Amino acid sequence: MKFPEFKRILSKFVDRPDDMDFNKDQAVIQIQNQVIDFRTKLVAGSIHVIESDCEFTAERWIADRLAKLPLLADRILTYIPENPNFIDPYGLLSGEFDDSPDKDVSGVARTTLDVLSRQLGISTSVLYLTSDAGEGKTTVINRLARIQARAYKDKRSEWLLAPIPLGGRHFLRLDDVIVGSIANRLRFLHLYYDNFIELVKLGFIVPGFDGFEEMFVVGASGEAVSSLGNLISKLNSSGNVMVAARKAYYEIRDFEAQSRLIDSMQDCSVSFSRLQIKRWTKKHFLDYWKKRGLKDGKKRYDTLCKKFSEDHPLLTRAVLVKKLTELAADTDRFENLLKKLDSGTSHYFSDLVDSIIEREIENKWLDRSGDGPRKPLITLQEHHELLSLIALEMLNGKTSLLGQDLMQFVGELFCEMKNLPTGVSRQVQNRIFDHPLLVKPEKHTNSYAFDHEEFKEYFLGEGIARIILEEDTYELKMLFRKEAISAQSLDSVYSFLSNNNFDPEKSIKLLSDIALRGASSSYSRENCGGLIVRILRDVEVKSRKVEHVAMGSELFVGSAFKNIVFYKCHFRTLCLEGATLEGCNFRSCRFETIELFKNTKIVDCHIEDCEIHSLQKPDDIAAIYEPEEIVRTLKISGFSLPEEEEEKDEQEEAREQDEDLTILTRALRPFSRTTGVTDVVFRRRLGLSANRFIDNILPDLLQRTILKEIEYRGGGQCRRFLLGIQMSKISQALIDSKGSYQNFLDMFEP
Repeated sequence: MKFPEFKRILSKFVDRPDDMDFNKDQAVIQIQNQVIDFRTKLVAGSIHVIESDCEFTAERWIADRLAKLPLLADRILTYIPENPNFIDPYGLLSGEFDDSPDKDVSGVARTTLDVLSRQLGISTSVLYLTSDAGEGKTTVINRLARIQARAYKDKRSEWLLAPIPLGGRHFLRLDDVIVGSIANRLRFLHLYYDNFIELVKLGFIVPGFDGFEEMFVVGASGEAVSSLGNLISKLNSSGNVMVAARKAYYEIRDFEAQSRLIDSMQDCSVSFSRLQIKRWTKKHFLDYWKKRGLKDGKKRYDTLCKKFSEDHPLLTRAVLVKKLTELAADTDRFENLLKKLDSGTSHYFSDLVDSIIEREIENKWLDRSGDGPRKPLITLQEHHELLSLIALEMLNGKTSLLGQDLMQFVGELFCEMKNLPTGVSRQVQNRIFDHPLLVKPEKHTNSYAFDHEEFKEYFLGEGIARIILEEDTYELKMLFRKEAISAQSLDSVYSFLSNNNFDPEKSIKLLSDIALRGASSSYSRENCGGLIVRILRDVEVKSRKVEHVAMGSELFVGSAFKNIVFYKCHFRTLCLEGATLEGCNFRSCRFETIELFKNTKIVDCHIEDCEIHSLQKPDDIAAIYEPEEIVRTLKISGFSLPEEEEEKDEQEEAREQDEDLTILTRALRPFSRTTGVTDVVFRRRLGLSANRFIDNILPDLLQRTILKEIEYRGGGQCRRFLLGIQMSKISQALIDSKGSYQNFLDMFEP
């Protein structure tokens, strides 16, 4: 480290510039009312610090003396609890080095440490840890944080993993989230955002963002992904970052969606990789069963396999296996659960939840106010209502945590709604904090959350369903404005409605009225649209028309829809992976992009007067922007078009999208994983089209500064390229080009 860099970093720790005084090799600084007197000297071109006759490298002195990282390691070990039953799942690592192939790994935790321990020095490395809910992302992050804290204290490692839970919310001020998490959760008050960034750049801290949901990349708001981009920009092509989410942003094939993050870090060198957590196997199930000290694990596994299959969520999802083992300690309760479960999969989750609550009703939630036989304080159904009120309050506050005061308020509200006697009411309000489906995530705070996000989504769905059954339009409108309701919650809404003999036509009308009153880009339209389509998917009603709503990108995945008319609906991304559409009509709708797959089945579906910006064919990374080629591809896939458009298409000479534009879109795809792409990657990705791109297309892009060439600092002889303009402008130009490469070039002056 050079002296100017040393002084710049010190300025991030002091409160004011006047708190630093340098006189040749002598220096005095003041940090939080502490005066530090030290000397500096140059050793082999790098700064060393001498304090109290002890000599350190400048980097090590900053980390241990100023940032007090050994104390941070202590706090991590103190406030993040040990998990003695940890199971290291299998995973799939992809994109670690440019365009490297996917690689199976036998231990996600070990592999994550290996990846994060590599300091590239010339690029910021972002590792996405992905999986569906309940498969261990948070558990892995907390485990790694403790491993690294112990290794740091034992001087076996030089960096710490700082877990930063985001609670599944988008964040406008990332600096407040980071500093607040470290200060409040870990009781560590020695870091501010600016010096935190410097420690990340130096490689002493790796932030682990937990709960960063990529729905904000393709939803109505882009604040979260922009905040991540701003953080990466501040790292200035150095340091490592880990992000836990259900999907990595570059898995989205739409350039427009990807451009938000790419544009925010355009001047940096960044590379992205993904480590996907796989679901548990029989080995993991039995290992966990054994670690919990339970017997007959194989017998239980075989029993459940006979009812379901080896890949059933009860056997493969970590959060559900954990709850099974808790029930297994009560043999009778576990046997009752097995009797409830049948060969289907539609009610297994609710059966598991009911078994957990029933155990609590019989053992703990008993009225102890009298001398007679102890009776349950509240019924099973009332437990569901109480937990639904808590989930609804969390939605109102856009949070996954409720403070003790709010929890007390919800408990009082529930007791008043049920007119419970005073003695029973007091006991309910006291016991609510120890409910088996609620936890206190941080020991030293008075905040409570559901034991897992999936339980929150389940009870939130039930709460919303009750409001629909009560036909409370105002309350439903206010809730749907808050944020996008998850697919799991919407499934729970429909499940509860269908189990309570709801009137589908009346519910659809209620939701349609709310959607029509909402703004075109509001969450209300997306939430109403998602729920209406779920109802129409499984229920026969006279009117099967959906109008003036927005559709989530994952709504159609793996589902079958029949005889639905979509009118003036907005599809940001219509992903048809594993979907079956039969007799569906799309009229005057707008599609940002349509994604077709080999397992997409289209039967007798019609598209009329719709605006389609782009289309993605199966197994092709290149999007189609040429209107006639889009029409032709849709017809091949099974869609029909109005007669006048078909006649026009037959009369005109067939015209396909320019091959050069197709090659260009394929060449741009690697920029979603790294800001700098070499010609070797271009050749590998483009195959036989590589020479045409290098010789003909690349010079056009360089001439118009769409791409710019930079110095290659790696081994061998390669050329390295960065984006010269924002990806959002490139994306819009691709749409406006109408499939013509020359039209695309004409939008950028040489």
